[in-house]
Amino acid sequence: MAMREVAVIGAGVSGLAAAFRLQQAGFKPKLFEGSDHVGGRTLSTTRDGFIIDRGAGILPSRYTNLLKLVEEAGLGHILVPASGVFGFGQSDGSVTYLSAERQLRDALKFPLSTRSKITAVKLLVDAARSSRKLSFEDLSLAASLDTESAGDYARRRLNTELLERLVDPTVRGLAGTTADDISNVDFFFALLKFLGSKFVAFRDGMCSYSTELSARFDVELNALVSHVEEIEDHVEVHWSDANGVERHSEAAGCVLAVPASQVPSLYPQMDLWRSEFLDGVRYTKLVGVHVALSKPPKNVPAACVLLPKAVHPGLIAMVLEHLKAPGRAPAGKGLVGFFTDNGWAEELMDSDDDVVIKELVSGGERFLPGVSNDIEFAVVSRWNEVVLHARPGHYGGLRTFVELSKSKDKLIQLGGDFFSSANVNTATAGGERAARDLLAVLRIRSG
Repeated sequence: MAMREVAVIGAGVSGLAAAFRLQQAGFKPKLFEGSDHVGGRTLSTTRDGFIIDRGAGILPSRYTNLLKLVEEAGLGHILVPASGVFGFGQSDGSVTYLSAERQLRDALKFPLSTRSKITAVKLLVDAARSSRKLSFEDLSLAASLDTESAGDYARRRLNTELLERLVDPTVRGLAGTTADDISNVDFFFALLKFLGSKFVAFRDGMCSYSTELSARFDVELNALVSHVEEIEDHVEVHWSDANGVERHSEAAGCVLAVPASQVPSLYPQMDLWRSEFLDGVRYTKLVGVHVALSKPPKNVPAACVLLPKAVHPGLIAMVLEHLKAPGRAPAGKGLVGFFTDNGWAEELMDSDDDVVIKELVSGGERFLPGVSNDIEFAVVSRWNEVVLHARPGHYGGLRTFVELSKSKDKLIQLGGDFFSSANVNTATAGGERAARDLLAVLRIRSG
């Protein structure tokens, strides 16, 4: 069948990356998106001069897949420098700062005992040894390292002080769960791929990237796909449009760029082992509150403050958006986001907005005293799937999944963000890989 149209299920970051690469190769991608907007977790809200990134919000320089695609798409002009200053909340209410511009100097000032600072050298050595296996495209390469939780690693190789003041806050802030509930691979990944980077952001919010890129493609919003099916030399997509009318489309191939949990029902031809593996993949939940302030908080120079469990059992981070990137708040005003861990998010997910706002803002008052008195308005965000919740042993299973996918998937390829520690760069790499593998199949069959 000589057709150039390729179906992409999902118009999040992964689906958009797949569509871009397929279009570059001369194909015509058609995207089917179940929600009313593109971009997935790159959701932004603009109100009264404030730009609020409600999901993903910042780009480390090590997010090379996404940043390269941005440049190739001619969108480099919408990037602006962002702050690389992180804070670590301490139990006495103080904050210790680490800057990407002066990592070594700030690390030496970190409030740790001399013994812990010496012990931390082990962490640097272990992280360096793991670096070649920590891939945005396929983290199953690090399966041999996936033998224990980040907490158990810290107890075995480091000490309790480093666990409580460095390891656990880092894991909580970037993965939304505790160091005892996630693989040590994810801790190394966060340490090397996120912390210590320089940062950029999209000038008009994260959604501006998705909006700009999606304008190049045929995108069907509110399109509920029931399933896709490979039939000899093409793929059939069964879906219903915004009016509930059932439709049927044919394409030369298909990329499934959706969360892991959605793949088995959309792809009934998938083998049982991989379907069961994906059914077992979990993401952490998150509830966030952004408060627009009549004036910025004083004496907190960090764009992001990570909070250990000893400081607050459910609040994991505060993001001072007005310091993160230019133009996030009107002159003389402030914008702060407060975010929960997975457990607290489950408790608050169905609570009224007023309850959520009160709970999260009061949790941050210890570090931003009086902030509740300066609120002009607040925006609540609820996410059921944010970051891959990879418990110890997950990446060993992922290795088997990847090998089976190479031998079984032909005209239907899997994108998404579940092949590595979930973030917008992983999603981009997943979409690009799926497009590359699909193109290889199509070229073989056509020639």
